Amino acid sequence: MIKVKVKLFAGLRGLPPGQGLGEGNMIELANEARVGDLVRRLGLPERRLIFVNGVARSEDNYPLKEGDEIGVFPLLGGG
Repeated sequence: MIKVKVKLFAGLRGLPPGQGLGEGNMIELANEARVGDLVRRLGLPERRLIFVNGVARSEDNYPLKEGDEIGVFPLLGGG
């Protein structure tokens, strides 16, 4: 198993409950876990922007490793 730190921002902060502003949660995943596995585990919306260690990752098949820090932002629209 691996542990990654996940920070959810803006409207996603309530998932999972109890995450405060600027805080993250440690999530345990299988050794072969990918970004898509994390998305499904947390029940994140389809439209989101994910950063792994500060780099945007659009592929759900991007592999995660022990100690990765993941930031998740909802996509915002405007005009």
